[in-house]
Amino acid sequence: MITEKDIVNGRTWHNNKMFIFDIIIHEGEEIAKESYQKRYFAINQFLTSPRSQAIKKKLSEKEPIHVYRKAVYNISKSEFILGPEFRETTKHVDSLIFQPSEEPYICG
Repeated sequence: MITEKDIVNGRTWHNNKMFIFDIIIHEGEEIAKESYQKRYFAINQFLTSPRSQAIKKKLSEKEPIHVYRKAVYNISKSEFILGPEFRETTKHVDSLIFQPSEEPYICG
């Protein structure tokens, strides 16, 4: 989880963010066996989208934490991601995570 702190007109605001990288099991279904592409879309399908829709329909109150699916890029984009153009358009890149895209999740 990331906590950002902003001070505006003497008031302090905290913005809590949780970034989801992967999904392993959802409601007993072992999604880990699927390719990363399917798991990546499952994050939106099962976690971020239903939460956003519930808030929009006022079925749920806004929570003190914002949940996001972490953006993922193909390995061929690594040089661009580490370059100055990408860094100027995003907050920062603190790490790269490499994982097979067509294989299931393997712990460890």
